[in-house]
Order: sequence, then C-alpha cells, then structure tokens
Amino acid sequence: MPHRNNHLPEHVGSLVETLRPLAAKAEQEGVVLAMETHAVSIMDPPEKCREIVEAVGSDNLRLILDVVNHFQCLQQVYHSSDLVNHIFDETGTISPVAHIKDLKVSNGLVLHIDQEVPGEGELDLALVLKRFNDLFPHGYGLIEHLGLEQIPLAVANVRRIAAEIGVKIDEY
Repeated sequence: MPHRNNHLPEHVGSLVETLRPLAAKAEQEGVVLAMETHAVSIMDPPEKCREIVEAVGSDNLRLILDVVNHFQCLQQVYHSSDLVNHIFDETGTISPVAHIKDLKVSNGLVLHIDQEVPGEGELDLALVLKRFNDLFPHGYGLIEHLGLEQIPLAVANVRRIAAEIGVKIDEY
C-alpha cells in the first residue's frame, strides 16, 4: 500500500539485507523467488528494482514483470509504449514471469488509473507480449485481478493479439 516512507533511499539497504538470506535459502532449495514491483512500493522505479536485485546478487531472486504496476500519470498511459520499453530495458532480463493485464483512465476530476481486461484498455499489450516472448519464449504469463466472467474475454484477447504479432502461446 502507499506510504510516503516507501520511497526513502535508506530503506533500500534494509530491503537488500532482508532479501539476501531469503535468496540464499532459495539457492539451497533450488527455487526462484519472484518479487512483485509497484509504483506505491519500495519496488519502483524500474531502475531501482534492477539495482535491488543486483545488490542481493542471487540468480534465485528475480522480478515479476508487471508493467501496469509502474504507470503513474496520464501521459504514460496515453503513450504506453515508451514506458513499456523502459521497463523492459531495465528489468526484462530479470523478470521471467509476467502478469498480464491492461489499464484505463477512469472518468473523474482526479486521476484514476485502473486495471482493465487485457486488450480492452490503453496498454500496448502487443509490445508487452512481443518483448516478453523475445526474452522468455516459453515463459509464463498470468492473467490477474479479474472476475471469473471476464477471464474468457481476457484469454481470447491475449491469444488474438499474440497471433496477430506472431507470438506463439504454448498450450498446457
């Protein structure tokens, strides 16, 4: 949740020190930990996310690629390709799992950036799918934060967009 202290530089060192033993345990157990990133948390902006993972120094600590979680202003939404490319440039190689969703600006006199069914909002989802596929062609993308009735449309949209750009989605 948002808190003004989430973005204080002195908290980065505490987070790194907290994550090091967790990453060491993940190494011992042969598992990979994937951390969520978000604009309201200490895990933003993308540069800082990458720096934190690098400071921990373990291949067993990675990020979840959730581009929607980094959007903070109207211009980013309406020019989503720019921010998507920046996020991938900074964290793509250390983000082997993706959250697939979309975003929209809700009507009102105060800015509200809300999640939307993938393929129904403003996000350049084709770019997200292409960039992720280029890095992790057999990686996992998880649709999240939808009601059960919205999932069929989300899946259909993601499959349609992927097919349009030549990204193959493996069947499991």
